[in-house]
Amino acid sequence: MFDQKSTGSERQQFLQLILQQDETGEEEENEVPDDETVNMWIDRNDGEFELFQKMDTDRKSEDAKKVPRKPRLMDETELPDWLLREEDDVRVWTCSLLIFFPWD
Repeated sequence: MFDQKSTGSERQQFLQLILQQDETGEEEENEVPDDETVNMWIDRNDGEFELFQKMDTDRKSEDAKKVPRKPRLMDETELPDWLLREEDDVRVWTCSLLIFFPWD
């Protein structure tokens, strides 16, 4: 990586290259994997992969039969009120706390 012979500009170029690669990889890390990808991650052999795929297919067909169909993830209506507050409300609440409990 770095040795006594490398110059400051070489070090800077190398570090910038690392940061650029990290920025492009960050988008991929934040993506939610699909069922097939998760199945590939957790399978220990081909038989398990096929079993997991079949389980997902069965689950999807059972979900399709349900009326009304609920999403697998939590909806905003299911969140507690304190999580849905606007940022300005939170700031006012925080300021009022500081008035009652001043920190030294």
